[in-house]
Amino acid sequence: MAAQALPAPFADLAPHGAWALEREAERTAKREASTVEDVRAFYDAVFPRMEAMVAHLERFPLDALREPERRLLWLALSVVEVSNLTERYRRREAIRAVSPLTYRSVQ
Repeated sequence: MAAQALPAPFADLAPHGAWALEREAERTAKREASTVEDVRAFYDAVFPRMEAMVAHLERFPLDALREPERRLLWLALSVVEVSNLTERYRRREAIRAVSPLTYRSVQ
């Protein structure tokens, strides 16, 4: 199995594997570097599969995910990261109080 593989039921999402990024900052940078059209294409391809993705991931303990499931989780997180842009704002010109590239949440 290739290191970049997704679980077999989601192999059709492999063309969007560049969005399977582990860190929030990486996902934000990818979203900001992508065109709105590219973000929309990613969202339109992956969002319809979210319910199946979550059902698949729920079968595994979060702290013991295999590499393909980790990548699937990161892909799902990227959908969440782009959802406001695609569902709500639909354009980059939406007013921003803080640059998403410099914002850091406190944990």
